[in-house]
Amino acid sequence: MEFKHPEILYALFLLIIPVIVHLFQLQRFVKVSFTNVNLLKQLEFQTRKSSKLKKWLVLCTRMLLFTAIILAFAQPFFSNKEQGKETQNVVYLDNSLSMKAKGTKGELLKSGIKVLSEQNLFDGNYTLITNNNVYENPKDALLEIDYSSENGNLETALLRANSIFKKKSNTQKNLILISDFQKNLRSENIVIDSTFSTSFVQLQPIQNVNISIDSLYLAEKSALNFQIKIKAKSSELVENPVSIALYNNEKLLGKHATDFSKEKEKIIDFIIPKDEEIQGIVKIQYEDVPFDNTYYFSIQSPEKINVLSIGKDEKFVKDLFSSDEFTFNAKEKSFFDLGTILHQNLIVLNELDTVQNALLDALKEFQKQGGSLVVIPSEKSFTTNKKIAERLDLGTLNPAKEKELKLTKIHYEHPIFKNVFDGRISNFEYPFSKKQFTLNGIGLSKILSNEDNSAFVVEKKSEKGNTFWFTSPISNENSNFTQSAIIVPLFYNIAMQSLKVPSLAYTIGNENEVDIKTKIEKNELLKIKNETSEFIPQQQTFASKVKIQLDENPETAGFYTVSKGEEKLNTLAFNYNNAESDLTYEDINTTINNNKNAVFYDSIENAVIGLKSDVKDNWIYKWLLIAAFLFIILEILILKYFKT
Repeated sequence: MEFKHPEILYALFLLIIPVIVHLFQLQRFVKVSFTNVNLLKQLEFQTRKSSKLKKWLVLCTRMLLFTAIILAFAQPFFSNKEQGKETQNVVYLDNSLSMKAKGTKGELLKSGIKVLSEQNLFDGNYTLITNNNVYENPKDALLEIDYSSENGNLETALLRANSIFKKKSNTQKNLILISDFQKNLRSENIVIDSTFSTSFVQLQPIQNVNISIDSLYLAEKSALNFQIKIKAKSSELVENPVSIALYNNEKLLGKHATDFSKEKEKIIDFIIPKDEEIQGIVKIQYEDVPFDNTYYFSIQSPEKINVLSIGKDEKFVKDLFSSDEFTFNAKEKSFFDLGTILHQNLIVLNELDTVQNALLDALKEFQKQGGSLVVIPSEKSFTTNKKIAERLDLGTLNPAKEKELKLTKIHYEHPIFKNVFDGRISNFEYPFSKKQFTLNGIGLSKILSNEDNSAFVVEKKSEKGNTFWFTSPISNENSNFTQSAIIVPLFYNIAMQSLKVPSLAYTIGNENEVDIKTKIEKNELLKIKNETSEFIPQQQTFASKVKIQLDENPETAGFYTVSKGEEKLNTLAFNYNNAESDLTYEDINTTINNNKNAVFYDSIENAVIGLKSDVKDNWIYKWLLIAAFLFIILEILILKYFKT
C-alpha cells in the first residue's frame, strides 16, 4: 500500500495526546474514612472496575476514529506500477485556436500551461506534444508555447505518442490528453492502445457563445462600386445587436448592427469603391473567442487572362471571352508568330482542318509551361484530329460515329463544376451532337457525358498543364451546344483555372495555389512577407507566370505582400480555418466507455496526482471515512448505554 499524501501520516504522533489524558484520569483514588459496611464496599469495588473498562473502550474508539480520519486524508492506494519498471510519459496539450476560449482561470491554453508548470508533472520527465511541435524538455519550453493555426486532431496526437512509446520497450506508458475536445477533434470513435495508461482532461469554457465570419464574396459589380456580401454566424441566439464593421486598412467603410436574436446566420451587405485597391478588414465587436472576430480580404487590380483562339472564327468564342477579365485574340490559320503562344494562358483549337508540325511543337511546349488547351475536333479532317491527339499525348482517336446523342450528364464533382451550381440540374434542355469521335487514353476524366455514358468533354492532366478535349465538333452544322447555357460556366471556369488569379482570401493550412503573372530571371525568387515575418514559398517558373504553392506558411492571419526584389506584385489575405469557430464539444464519457483503459479527470491537478502515482481509482479512503463514522456511533453508544 502507498499514499498520495504521506506527509499527513505525521499526524499519527498526535494520538499520544488522548492516551496521556486517559492515563491521568486513571490515577489512584484517595481513601476517605467512612463507616465500614461490607455491602457498600462490594458495590464500590464493582463500580470502580466497570468505570475503568468504560474509559478504556472510549479511548480505543477515539484512537481508531482519529486513525481512520488521518489515513483517509493521506489517501492510501494500491499501486499498479511494476516494481523496477521504467516509466515513459507523454502529454498532449491542444494549442488550437479554440483554446483561446475563457475558462474560470482565464484562457484555456494559458491556464493549462500555468498548471503544468506549477505542478511539475512527472518531475519534468515527460514528452510534450502540441498540434505543431514536440518538446523533449517541456519544462524550458512551456512558456514559449503559443496558439497554432493547425486544427487539433486526436488521431494525429495518438500516432505521435505511439511513435514516441515505440522508442523504448518494456516501460510503463502513461499518456495524458489535455484539450477542450472540440467536435472537430473527432475523438468519439478513437480506439486507444491497451498498452497505454491514458487519461483525459477536458478544459471547458465558461460559455459557448461565439460569433464569427463564415465567408465573404463579391455579389455585384457596377461602374463605380463593388457590393460585398458577408455571411456571419452565431453559435447561439444573442439578445443584443452585435456591431460588424468594415475597414480598408484603418479607414472605416461602414458599420452594421446585426441582430442574432432570432436567426443564427445573417448576410450583411456593404458597398465599397471600385477604383482603388482594397485591403479589407471585417471586425466583429463581441467578447468571445477573439481569433475569428477579424476577417481579411484583398481586392487588387485584376490580372487579365490571355486567351488565344486558333481555327474557325466562331462568334461564340469571341462572346465568351469579351469581358474585361480576358485579353482575347483570334487566328484563323496556324501561320502566325508562334512565339506569342507561350505568353497565353488559354488556347482554343477550334476545328482546325490542317495543322503544322511547328504549331504542335509550340503547343507541346505551351503545355510544359503550365498552359491550358481546349481542343474542338474538326468535322472534316479525321487525320488532323488524330495527329493532334497523338502529338499531345491524349490517346488514340477512333473515327467518328454518325449518331445523334443528347448531352445528359454534368459531372458536378469535377473541379470545373465544383461549387458552380446550388443543386443538381435535372430539367435543362439537353443539347445534342450528330457525330462523335471516341478517344481512348490513360488519365482522362469526364466533365460532360452523353446519354449513352460516352464522354462529351474530357480532361487530361499533365504534370503542369491541362488539356480539354471535345469528342464532337460544336459548330452549328453538327451540334447545338453553343446555344446551351452550360457552355458559359464550362469555358469560363476552364479559362479562370488556366491562371489562378489571387482570390479574395485564403485559408491558413489549406493547400493554396496562386499564379502571379510576371517574368523572373533564372536565379530570382519571389518572396512573401508582412511586418513581422518573411518566407520564400514553393514556386514554379513558367514563361508568363510564377505558380506559388502555400500550405505550411503563413501561420498568422493578415495581409502578406508578394514581391520580386523591391517590387510589390500583389497582396494576399489569409484567415484562420473557421472549423475552430464551432464551439461544440465531444462527450468524453462516450470516448472513455469505448476505451476501458482510459480515465477521465476533471482538472489537470487531479490528473497530475493520479499519474504521478500511476494509480487507478480506488475507494480505500471512502471506506476509512465510513469506518470513522462507525467509530463515532460506537463511542456514543458506549457513553450512553454502558452502565457503571
